Amino acid sequence: MNRCGMALCFLLVVSGCASTKPPSTSEVAAAQRSGQLLVLLRVATRSSTGESIEPFASSLADDNVGVAVGSFETAGKVRQIEDMRFLSDKSRADGWLFAVAPKGTHYFSFLPPRRTDAFSYTAKFNQVKRWRVDASTKAKVVYAGSLFIDVDTSPLLFGGKYISRFARIEVRDETNIAKTLVQRFVPNLSGIQTVLMMEHEGPIILTTPTN
Repeated sequence: MNRCGMALCFLLVVSGCASTKPPSTSEVAAAQRSGQLLVLLRVATRSSTGESIEPFASSLADDNVGVAVGSFETAGKVRQIEDMRFLSDKSRADGWLFAVAPKGTHYFSFLPPRRTDAFSYTAKFNQVKRWRVDASTKAKVVYAGSLFIDVDTSPLLFGGKYISRFARIEVRDETNIAKTLVQRFVPNLSGIQTVLMMEHEGPIILTTPTN
């Protein structure tokens, strides 16, 4: 697969609902024979009252948590994942998402739900904190960690609440759960490696994808 194709596979930028399904047979085969891998991570949000808020409840780009990613192919600029994918309905409810990606250094950023025009919102992903994942490994699956986010909420006009601000973000290691998910949904991809995402500071570091 050429570099452009890998970028498209990684960014998953298409319109419509999220695909709640494991990687396809062709994606698994690509990970087995080429420089691609599966990146698995979790987002968990909790209000100041201790209430858990499902981050991807609507399965759309305009969800409770927006996710953007960038890599070598995008010169480090992150782009919103508009069509997020999940291993199952249950794992989606728990905040687990995945992407098929080329090996290399990748950057993630996260935002509360969109409350402005789409252009301003997508631009903001490149203005907030970034999290770096150095996924240069022989493993076929990289678990990038679990992002636990304490959030502030505000009332909606006609009832209910929405996430208005991320108050605190912490990366935790849930490798055992990640291994269980991989064994259940993608058992043909043996060899999971934990590479916890790190808060990125300083200039963007780009690495060329390698086989």
